[in-house]
Amino acid sequence: NRLSDGLYIDVNEGFTKLTGYTREDAIGKSSIDLKIWDDSHDMKRLVNGLMTDGYVENIEARFRRKNGQVGIGLMSARVLKLNQEDTILSITRDITERKQAEVALRESEERHRQIVESSTDAILMRSGGFITYANPSAVKLFRASHAGELLGKPYLDLVHPDDRPESIERIRKGMDEKWIAPPREHRILTLDGQMVLVESTGVPVQYQGQTQIFGVIRDITERKRTEEELRENLLFLRQTEKIGRICGWKANIKTDELKWTEGVYHIIEAPLGYKPGLEEGLTFYDTESIPVIKNALTRASEDGSPFVIQAKVITTTGKRLWVEVRGLQQVVEGEKTSVVGTFQDITERKQVEEHLRETEKKYRELAESLPQVIFEVDLDGTLKYVNQTVYQLFGYTPEEIARGFNVLEAFIPEDRERVALDIMLNIQGQGLGRREYTAVRKDGTRFPASVHANRILSGQTATGVRGILIDLTKTKRAEEEKKKLEIQLQQAQKMEAIGALAGGIAHDFNNILSAIIGYTELARLNDGASTIENELHQVLIAANRAKDLVKQILAFSRQTDEERMPVSVGMVVKEAIKFLRATIPTTIEIKSRIDKNSGAVLANSVELHQIIMNLCTNAVHAIGDRGGVLEVEVRNAEIEHAQTNNFAELEMGSYVLVSVKDTGYGMTPDVIKRIFDPYFTTKEKGVGTGLGLAVVHGIVKKSGGAIQVESAPGKWTIFYIYLPRINMTLPIKAAQPKPIEGGPERILFVDDEKMLVDIGEQALQRLGYHVVSRTSSIEALELFKAKPDYFDLVITDQTMPGMTGDALARELLRIRPNLPVIICTGYSQTIDHERAKKLGIKALVEKPMLIDEIAAAVRKVLNKDPNSSQVGR
Repeated sequence: NRLSDGLYIDVNEGFTKLTGYTREDAIGKSSIDLKIWDDSHDMKRLVNGLMTDGYVENIEARFRRKNGQVGIGLMSARVLKLNQEDTILSITRDITERKQAEVALRESEERHRQIVESSTDAILMRSGGFITYANPSAVKLFRASHAGELLGKPYLDLVHPDDRPESIERIRKGMDEKWIAPPREHRILTLDGQMVLVESTGVPVQYQGQTQIFGVIRDITERKRTEEELRENLLFLRQTEKIGRICGWKANIKTDELKWTEGVYHIIEAPLGYKPGLEEGLTFYDTESIPVIKNALTRASEDGSPFVIQAKVITTTGKRLWVEVRGLQQVVEGEKTSVVGTFQDITERKQVEEHLRETEKKYRELAESLPQVIFEVDLDGTLKYVNQTVYQLFGYTPEEIARGFNVLEAFIPEDRERVALDIMLNIQGQGLGRREYTAVRKDGTRFPASVHANRILSGQTATGVRGILIDLTKTKRAEEEKKKLEIQLQQAQKMEAIGALAGGIAHDFNNILSAIIGYTELARLNDGASTIENELHQVLIAANRAKDLVKQILAFSRQTDEERMPVSVGMVVKEAIKFLRATIPTTIEIKSRIDKNSGAVLANSVELHQIIMNLCTNAVHAIGDRGGVLEVEVRNAEIEHAQTNNFAELEMGSYVLVSVKDTGYGMTPDVIKRIFDPYFTTKEKGVGTGLGLAVVHGIVKKSGGAIQVESAPGKWTIFYIYLPRINMTLPIKAAQPKPIEGGPERILFVDDEKMLVDIGEQALQRLGYHVVSRTSSIEALELFKAKPDYFDLVITDQTMPGMTGDALARELLRIRPNLPVIICTGYSQTIDHERAKKLGIKALVEKPMLIDEIAAAVRKVLNKDPNSSQVGR
């Protein structure tokens, strides 16, 4: 709508369904023209809100459809600029059915509550023979001061001894849910020992989650004596039953007549024969209530206005009680005769309300004393309540919070969008559970925090979010310390394993070096070019084996968590057994059964290698000098039912199973219970640290697997490692030789090893590059300063005296930021691919370098650099 004249500019399909008007009916007309407003006050509230605040939210308004039907809508609107003109954008949701259902439900609940609570009959609920509920009339009937005196009491204790046998039989029959007890007259005993003649009946009902007897007991003592009086008052009683059947009264202002039911006499402690007039009856109210009651009676008598009043009465013994008085005009055959109503003692309810206020105060005080932050925010995210902890934790003053503090300001900017989304999801009813964010104090310091929140409902409408915020600083610090200890534990075990592998590594290196030395000497003795080429090829093969071996050792000794990726378990086990064969005594036979169809797992290959080496090394120690057999098997396994053992839970699914069996001295059940405890070992001092199996257990668990152990003391031990199998086939590609590509660019080559400088210079020159080399990083820097634009690329070693490769790269890039730099490293704890990337280094090449590797790296870097000079072009 245009704000200026209220004419509709456009309406959507929802509008047409809601009102019955078509777009053509609405566009160009106002809501007044269409007579949509059923109540003009609703329109005024909308207009006033828009004029004052520029928006309104969730206004309930009655609207009239095109067919004349009246509905109820929930409307929100906002003033926007559209084509430089103030325009009203409104959204209306039809809540007619919901409002009707709410009214019907309230009326039903109130009707049933009044029927029971205001019943002049005593109503008891019984379970297992014990009273679980008593209405006010039951309290009165049994001469109890309150219902609590009856609750939990055996019902038979209240029945006259002579009438109990029949009551027992009726209780037995009551166990049948289809049996309804017929009315029965018998005697009861009140709490003060009086005998009363009653009529009772009962029916099985479901109450508080179980089958109970709903019993109605009526005192018929007075009925027997006063049946004539009851007939005279039959109309009066029927009318009061419609209202609530609590205590009844009937008044006539013109004749000053007043009638009470027995309940009123009981409440005000007046004798039953007492019959006051209306004016005298009003004197039982306190002075403040009398004019209120009189005015309500007058209006009800004259214009039929019903009333509900809470007032205080003073009993004949001086007690002050709270009562609720309800009244309406009685019409008999179209004639207005009197005002009738109910009279209910609500003193206990008032006491409960006071108790609730005290309870609320108690819990508020409890919230204020908690070390966590308790908070409430409205739909806009503004804090509406916080406990005292927030001021200590965040550093704000109560005045700063009270001025209107948005909860998003309590979190770092990077988290605010996520916090806002979570608040919205909570308001929509999506329980998110515990969430973690980074909070920020008033002084800018940050700390980790967890928040658990739920929406606040007013009826069915969300009004905000209430939750708890916990400072996780100490928890996170403890987690970091635990992680550091776990890393140190793994590293200690790796170092132990490296020690065990030393012999095997030395054996392999000697073989590799023997091959390199032997083929090189043969190459020197032979004159034939083809023979030399073959022998040099063998030298390269041996050197590459050495290179891979060094790479494995370095990877194995790293303290960082390597990325998990698809790994062939069978290939890792083969490599581990190859290491083992060079280190174990010949008296121990290794048998391996590796299924070629065994699948892949998502793991870290170094950690997997570590598991196999650790278990096999332990097996070798268990066999000892007497000799024996070490068996290693790899195969697929299907677990059809979830299993649980002492160390892990094995879920149903597909696994790769690795088993390591030895014919050693075995383990007792007590030892098996402790083998995965850190520092527990059965080996002699100096042989083991007791960390190995603890690390194995941690790696297997981290990989989502499980470990099981079986052993026969003095005979054998077998470890089963289950690792979740992934559905994929690992690619196996034959290495395809690629042509070595060169170029005409100018390269500065830096390495402190003269031999490596000569090799690198010759290799790059043969590929067509112009190469200038230096064996000093400092000399190389001075040369570059003299000719900063001469070189297209710099290749430098990392570990050099005077200035390291990364330090040299920083200086070079400071002079020429777009300079391509490649760093070569054999082993360094100060440079890796991530750090190299941050420094602006284009590539990191591992030593020993192969000519095709360095050539490919050079070409890849230069091809990406559009600023290389391309000499000779």
